[in-house]
Amino acid sequence: MELWPNLRRLRRWKTGLVVVAALVAALLLLAPILVWTRQPTHELKVVIVDKTVPDATRREHAGLTWLLQHRKIRKPGSGDYLAERDYYGFFPLPDHQWEIREPSIAAGAPEFIYLADTYGVYTEEFYGQPVGNRTAMIYGGLRSEEVKDIQAALPGCLTLVGEFNTFADPTYGDLDP
Repeated sequence: MELWPNLRRLRRWKTGLVVVAALVAALLLLAPILVWTRQPTHELKVVIVDKTVPDATRREHAGLTWLLQHRKIRKPGSGDYLAERDYYGFFPLPDHQWEIREPSIAAGAPEFIYLADTYGVYTEEFYGQPVGNRTAMIYGGLRSEEVKDIQAALPGCLTLVGEFNTFADPTYGDLDP
């Protein structure tokens, strides 16, 4: 005869309660991921212009590409937008080399144009020289041809987002007001 006959039953009940609580907690933690994976993807033609990329962080447009991925917005027919490659402007390469990809806004009938930063890359930033006086600009500023391309694309473009000083220095002075 057992002194505490209900003790065994109580231990099983507590173990079962812990298991159920753990499963509920896991389900609550996984629910947002499960909901996100079941959401549909959307295709959107996005043009990102970032002329201020002195290093691999791509800080001026990295947030936008993260947001596009989070909202499941993809390039038409070809996958996710990536901060490392899906923009126009200055591309830093190893050994202080660089490549310029000029914006082709008018060519693709974009639905969304994002002018992340047109300030440019200067030698002090790119080569790691001490910060002080402004040094020579390697690449940057918005040119009048680019503004004309943006204006031409606007009738079919759903959204244009620009930095607060997109048309300020070092943008070239030959732009029409």
